[in-house]
Parts: sequence; C-alpha cells; structure tokens
Amino acid sequence: MPEDVRNTGTSVRSAIASLRALNGLSVFVWTDSTLTSGATPLKAVHILELRAALAEVYQKLMRPLPTYTDPTIVAGQTVSKAAHVQELRSAVSALP
Repeated sequence: MPEDVRNTGTSVRSAIASLRALNGLSVFVWTDSTLTSGATPLKAVHILELRAALAEVYQKLMRPLPTYTDPTIVAGQTVSKAAHVQELRSAVSALP
C-alpha cells in the first residue's frame, strides 16, 4: 500500500477515535501510534486496524457492519485503492 497518509489515515483515525469515545469504547491501540501526514506510508495494517476499530463502534450501536470492496486485505498482495479509504470515510459519515 504505497500511498502516504496525507489526510487519509490521520483524519479517518481521528474521526473513529471520536466515535469510539462518544460511544463509550476504549481507546484503540494502533500498531503505529503516530502517523505523520505526508510522510508515513499507508500500510495494509492501517486499513485493517481502522476497519476493526470502526467495526466495534458499529457493533456497539447494533448496526450492520460496513461492506468493503476488498473485504480481505493482505499485506504485500492487496493493491492500495482510494476506495479503501473512501469506504471508511463513508462508513464513519453514516453514523450518528
């Protein structure tokens, strides 16, 4: 996943963290605790963790989990797509 974080992973991560706090969920422990916009490469693990952290919010609210273009992401195999981040943004926006 060669794309860098530039306002993708960082903004979605912040939105998910806010949703988790708003819904009484614990702080999610990220593999990379700090992402630097414009410098940190977006990795498969980042997308997987964003999905997992968001899924817990959906479960807490008893809502059906979002669906994704590539439901399974494999590091080194799955090609990075703008859809991966856009689908997360849409899933975040769909929550109250």
